[in-house]
Order: sequence, then structure tokens, then C-alpha cells
Amino acid sequence: MTRSFRACLSTYVILTICFGLIPSITLPSALRGDRDAAWIAAVGIALLLYVYFWLSRFRVTITPDTVVYSSLFAGERRIRLSDVTHTEMICESGMYGRRYLLAVTARGV
Repeated sequence: MTRSFRACLSTYVILTICFGLIPSITLPSALRGDRDAAWIAAVGIALLLYVYFWLSRFRVTITPDTVVYSSLFAGERRIRLSDVTHTEMICESGMYGRRYLLAVTARGV
């Protein structure tokens, strides 16, 4: 059975708030003809779209034979389950609560 995991909805919400605040503030002025506000809004919206694209590229797929990790900058990495020597769930606490990370060691890496 294949299971696939992607970035959670709360990540999209938090990054929308962080990267969408400035464009949402400057957009009304931009629509009234302010060129500087239009430039700031356009750059902010482009940055927000890039963040959405970046998040959409994160994926972890677990199949009966492999673990596949995909991201925008690292590309796709495959680890055969027969090569896995150790796995561990790591819990990290931060400003927005806990997050769990899967650490996979395969052949010492």
C-alpha cells in the first residue's frame, strides 16, 4: 500500500499570513493608481505564488519497497527499505507548537 504525505494546510495558512500581509495592504492603493504600491503588491503576490509552488513540491511517499522524498531544491531522493538501518521520530517544539520529523538512516547516511 502506497501512502503519500504533503505539506499540511496550517503551513499554507501561516505562510499566506506572513507573505500576503504586505500585498493585501498595498493592493487598494495600487488599484487607485499608485505605481509604487502596485509594484509592491505585484512583487508580494508573485512571492506568495512562489511560496505556494515551493510548498507544493514537498512530498514523502512510502511504498512497500521504498521511501521517496521530493522537494523543489533537493529533487527526488529514493531510499530502498532494505537499505534502512535506523528510523526515528523526532519531536521539535517551536513557536507554533510541536512538529514531528522522520529521521531515516540508510547505510550510515
